[in-house]
Amino acid sequence: MGYNTFTREKEGGTLKLVKSQGLSNWTLAVGKWWGIFLPVFLISTFLFAIGGVLLGTLSNFGSFEVTHLLLLFAVYLLFYAIFTNLTLVVSMLSKSSGIALVMLLTLWIIICLGAPKAASKRS
Repeated sequence: MGYNTFTREKEGGTLKLVKSQGLSNWTLAVGKWWGIFLPVFLISTFLFAIGGVLLGTLSNFGSFEVTHLLLLFAVYLLFYAIFTNLTLVVSMLSKSSGIALVMLLTLWIIICLGAPKAASKRS
């Protein structure tokens, strides 16, 4: 979602314009981080709340604990925060949006598909 966060502004020349307004690099990066993270945070919060209500109202579901659901929610947000940081760093360091997209897709394939597969192999 944010692969071209910085590269789009570099390619369009608007990054220099934004920096000329006196905005620090840190403030710009934090604002872009929240811009990427906030939509997923809001959607996740809504969906986990619905899931908690539905699971909490089922009488024959078994043992449901809100703390387990909150722990899962926290782990999910941590996972997304790590990917948001990776996305911004790659976008900052890349020269073009296409390169950033290919690098992030490669990282995603390695981290989400390759690493679990390699970790599950028995020797």
